[in-house]
Amino acid sequence: MCRTGLEGSHHPRGPYDFGTRLRTGYSPVISSLYKLPIPTIAAINGATAGAGWSLALACDLRIATKNAKFVAAFSNIGLVPDCGMTWLLPRVVGYAKALEIAWMSDAISAESALQLGLVHRVAEPDALAATTRQLAEEIAKRPTKGLALTKQAMLAAYGHDIDGQLEYEAMLQSIAGKTKDYGEGVRAFIEKRPPEFTGD
Repeated sequence: MCRTGLEGSHHPRGPYDFGTRLRTGYSPVISSLYKLPIPTIAAINGATAGAGWSLALACDLRIATKNAKFVAAFSNIGLVPDCGMTWLLPRVVGYAKALEIAWMSDAISAESALQLGLVHRVAEPDALAATTRQLAEEIAKRPTKGLALTKQAMLAAYGHDIDGQLEYEAMLQSIAGKTKDYGEGVRAFIEKRPPEFTGD
Protein backbone atom coordinates (compact mmCIF):
# COMPACT_ATOMS: atom_id res chain seq x y z
CA MET A 1 0.00 0.00 0.00
CA CYS A 2 1.35 3.41 -0.96
CA ARG A 3 1.72 5.83 1.94
CA THR A 4 0.88 9.46 1.19
CA GLY A 5 2.56 10.88 4.26
CA LEU A 6 -0.74 11.96 5.79
CA GLU A 7 -0.83 8.85 7.95
CA GLY A 8 2.36 10.00 9.65
CA SER A 9 1.09 13.50 10.32
CA HIS A 10 -0.17 12.53 13.76
CA HIS A 11 2.05 12.56 16.81
CA PRO A 12 3.72 9.14 17.42
CA ARG A 13 1.59 8.74 20.54
CA GLY A 14 -1.61 9.50 18.65
CA PRO A 15 -3.55 12.58 17.46
CA TYR A 16 -2.92 15.84 19.28
CA ASP A 17 -5.47 16.28 22.07
CA PHE A 18 -6.43 19.95 22.29
CA GLY A 19 -8.65 19.32 25.31
CA THR A 20 -5.87 17.81 27.39
CA ARG A 21 -3.49 20.63 26.45
CA LEU A 22 -6.07 23.24 27.47
CA ARG A 23 -6.98 21.54 30.74
CA THR A 24 -3.39 21.02 31.86
CA GLY A 25 -1.76 24.11 30.36
CA TYR A 26 -3.82 27.15 29.46
CA SER A 27 -6.96 26.80 31.57
CA PRO A 28 -5.25 26.94 34.99
CA VAL A 29 -3.33 30.05 33.93
CA ILE A 30 -6.45 31.86 32.67
CA SER A 31 -8.43 30.92 35.77
CA SER A 32 -5.68 32.02 38.16
CA LEU A 33 -5.12 35.30 36.33
CA TYR A 34 -8.83 36.12 36.23
CA LYS A 35 -9.28 35.40 39.95
CA LEU A 36 -6.23 37.30 41.21
CA PRO A 37 -7.35 39.53 44.11
CA ILE A 38 -5.20 42.39 42.82
CA PRO A 39 -5.78 44.62 39.79
CA THR A 40 -4.24 43.28 36.58
CA ILE A 41 -3.42 45.30 33.46
CA ALA A 42 -2.58 43.92 30.01
CA ALA A 43 -0.24 45.96 27.80
CA ILE A 44 -0.85 45.05 24.15
CA ASN A 45 1.44 45.91 21.25
CA GLY A 46 0.97 44.43 17.78
CA ALA A 47 -1.23 41.52 16.76
CA THR A 48 -3.05 39.63 19.49
CA ALA A 49 -4.76 36.40 18.50
CA GLY A 50 -6.15 33.24 20.03
CA ALA A 51 -4.85 32.44 23.50
CA GLY A 52 -2.98 35.75 23.65
CA TRP A 53 -6.24 37.62 23.30
CA SER A 54 -7.83 35.44 25.96
CA LEU A 55 -4.98 36.26 28.33
CA ALA A 56 -5.60 39.96 27.74
CA LEU A 57 -9.35 39.52 28.31
CA ALA A 58 -8.62 37.75 31.61
CA CYS A 59 -6.97 40.93 32.89
CA ASP A 60 -9.05 43.64 34.54
CA LEU A 61 -7.86 46.49 32.30
CA ARG A 62 -6.21 46.59 28.88
CA ILE A 63 -4.01 49.23 27.24
CA ALA A 64 -3.11 48.86 23.56
CA THR A 65 -0.85 50.71 21.18
CA LYS A 66 -2.27 52.32 18.06
CA ASN A 67 -0.81 49.54 15.92
CA ALA A 68 -2.41 46.74 17.96
CA LYS A 69 -5.01 44.51 16.37
CA PHE A 70 -7.14 41.68 17.66
CA VAL A 71 -8.10 38.54 15.75
CA ALA A 72 -10.11 35.62 17.09
CA ALA A 73 -8.82 33.39 14.25
CA PHE A 74 -10.32 30.13 15.52
CA SER A 75 -13.15 29.94 12.97
CA ASN A 76 -10.63 30.22 10.12
CA ILE A 77 -9.33 26.74 10.93
CA GLY A 78 -12.49 25.10 12.23
CA LEU A 79 -11.78 25.44 15.95
CA VAL A 80 -13.77 26.83 18.88
CA PRO A 81 -12.54 29.94 20.75
CA ASP A 82 -10.82 28.69 23.88
CA CYS A 83 -8.78 29.76 26.90
CA GLY A 84 -11.93 31.34 28.31
CA MET A 85 -12.73 33.51 25.30
CA THR A 86 -16.31 32.23 25.00
CA TRP A 87 -16.89 33.26 28.63
CA LEU A 88 -14.85 36.46 28.74
CA LEU A 89 -15.62 38.09 25.39
CA PRO A 90 -19.46 38.16 25.72
CA ARG A 91 -19.07 39.80 29.12
CA VAL A 92 -17.05 42.60 27.55
CA VAL A 93 -18.87 43.26 24.26
CA GLY A 94 -22.19 41.41 24.62
CA TYR A 95 -23.36 38.06 23.27
CA ALA A 96 -24.24 39.03 19.69
CA LYS A 97 -21.06 41.05 19.09
CA ALA A 98 -18.91 38.32 20.61
CA LEU A 99 -20.51 35.77 18.32
CA GLU A 100 -19.90 37.97 15.29
CA ILE A 101 -16.26 38.46 16.27
CA ALA A 102 -15.78 34.73 16.80
CA TRP A 103 -17.52 33.70 13.57
CA MET A 104 -16.08 36.30 11.21
CA SER A 105 -12.55 36.54 12.66
CA ASP A 106 -12.11 40.04 11.25
CA ALA A 107 -9.12 41.98 12.55
CA ILE A 108 -10.18 44.64 15.07
CA SER A 109 -8.05 47.81 15.20
CA ALA A 110 -7.04 49.46 18.45
CA GLU A 111 -9.48 52.34 17.89
CA SER A 112 -12.35 49.93 17.21
CA ALA A 113 -11.34 47.92 20.27
CA LEU A 114 -11.53 51.10 22.34
CA GLN A 115 -15.04 51.83 21.07
CA LEU A 116 -16.13 48.26 21.84
CA GLY A 117 -14.68 48.37 25.34
CA LEU A 118 -12.11 45.68 24.53
CA VAL A 119 -9.36 48.08 25.62
CA HIS A 120 -9.54 51.00 28.02
CA ARG A 121 -6.80 53.23 26.64
CA VAL A 122 -4.81 53.53 23.41
CA ALA A 123 -1.23 54.75 23.53
CA GLU A 124 1.56 55.50 21.12
CA PRO A 125 3.85 52.46 20.70
CA ASP A 126 6.79 54.12 22.43
CA ALA A 127 4.57 55.24 25.32
CA LEU A 128 2.94 51.88 26.10
CA ALA A 129 5.16 51.00 29.06
CA ALA A 130 4.91 54.48 30.57
CA THR A 131 1.14 54.65 30.09
CA THR A 132 0.67 51.22 31.68
CA ARG A 133 2.95 52.08 34.59
CA GLN A 134 1.14 55.39 35.17
CA LEU A 135 -2.22 53.63 35.38
CA ALA A 136 -0.79 50.96 37.69
CA GLU A 137 0.66 53.64 39.97
CA GLU A 138 -2.65 55.53 40.05
CA ILE A 139 -4.44 52.34 41.09
CA ALA A 140 -1.75 51.46 43.65
CA LYS A 141 -2.31 54.81 45.42
CA ARG A 142 -5.93 53.95 46.07
CA PRO A 143 -7.29 51.82 48.96
CA THR A 144 -6.19 48.49 47.52
CA LYS A 145 -8.12 46.36 50.03
CA GLY A 146 -11.31 48.08 48.89
CA LEU A 147 -10.33 47.59 45.24
CA ALA A 148 -9.79 43.86 45.84
CA LEU A 149 -13.18 43.56 47.55
CA THR A 150 -14.79 45.45 44.66
CA LYS A 151 -13.28 42.99 42.18
CA GLN A 152 -14.48 40.12 44.36
CA ALA A 153 -18.00 41.57 44.30
CA MET A 154 -18.00 42.07 40.53
CA LEU A 155 -16.87 38.48 39.94
CA ALA A 156 -19.47 37.10 42.34
CA ALA A 157 -22.27 39.01 40.59
CA TYR A 158 -22.20 36.57 37.66
CA GLY A 159 -23.43 33.81 39.96
CA HIS A 160 -25.97 35.76 42.01
CA ASP A 161 -29.45 37.11 41.51
CA ILE A 162 -30.08 40.66 42.73
CA ASP A 163 -30.97 39.61 46.28
CA GLY A 164 -27.95 37.35 46.54
CA GLN A 165 -25.70 40.13 45.31
CA LEU A 166 -27.20 42.66 47.73
CA GLU A 167 -26.40 40.32 50.61
CA TYR A 168 -22.88 39.69 49.25
CA GLU A 169 -22.27 43.44 49.01
CA ALA A 170 -23.43 43.89 52.60
CA MET A 171 -21.02 41.19 53.74
CA LEU A 172 -18.08 42.73 51.89
CA GLN A 173 -18.98 46.23 53.08
CA SER A 174 -18.78 45.00 56.66
CA ILE A 175 -15.20 43.97 55.93
CA ALA A 176 -14.31 47.18 54.10
CA GLY A 177 -15.79 49.36 56.83
CA LYS A 178 -13.33 47.91 59.35
CA THR A 179 -10.19 48.66 57.32
CA LYS A 180 -7.66 51.35 58.22
CA ASP A 181 -8.00 52.73 54.70
CA TYR A 182 -11.68 53.45 55.29
CA GLY A 183 -10.83 55.43 58.41
CA GLU A 184 -8.09 57.29 56.55
CA GLY A 185 -10.42 58.08 53.66
CA VAL A 186 -13.03 59.56 55.98
CA ARG A 187 -10.45 61.59 57.94
CA ALA A 188 -8.88 62.91 54.74
CA PHE A 189 -12.30 63.95 53.45
CA ILE A 190 -13.12 65.80 56.68
CA GLU A 191 -9.69 67.42 56.82
CA LYS A 192 -9.84 68.31 53.14
CA ARG A 193 -6.50 66.67 52.28
CA PRO A 194 -5.35 63.87 49.98
CA PRO A 195 -5.66 60.47 51.67
CA GLU A 196 -2.63 58.32 52.37
CA PHE A 197 -3.79 54.74 51.94
CA THR A 198 -1.71 51.81 53.13
CA GLY A 199 -3.73 48.82 51.91
CA ASP A 200 -4.73 47.85 55.46
